[in-house]
Amino acid sequence: MSSFAAPPADHPRCTRPVEECAARLKETYRDRGWLGVELDENENGALRVGTVTPGSPAEKAGLKTGAIVVALNGIPLTHDSTRGGMARDDYWKAGATLAIDLRRGPRSTSVRVTLQHYPDALVAHIVEAHVRDYHQSAAN
Repeated sequence: MSSFAAPPADHPRCTRPVEECAARLKETYRDRGWLGVELDENENGALRVGTVTPGSPAEKAGLKTGAIVVALNGIPLTHDSTRGGMARDDYWKAGATLAIDLRRGPRSTSVRVTLQHYPDALVAHIVEAHVRDYHQSAAN
């Protein structure tokens, strides 16, 4: 579920001016909370903790690579509910605290994570990736 994946070749290019997109993306991430973890779907559709960013809220809370996210804020995540549960905007505000239930092998645990603001360097990277991948003028 990387946010930096290149778009498919048939993905439409962005038609907004680059400056407008940059401003919109910066505004979008201004109050959005950052967990600092990359989640991947395993073969059963469950979310597995992939990369944990050093110094991130996820690392501070003790999230480890390979753990399976079982529930978010008390809502069990299944193959069908994962996308809806993870996409709730009210969960992902900077300063919000998430209760994450995890399973790693036979062991289960719960952690509470307070989301931070996205680091400026990460927002800049997201903007650069959007411009590179979705704007025709940048591709030339």
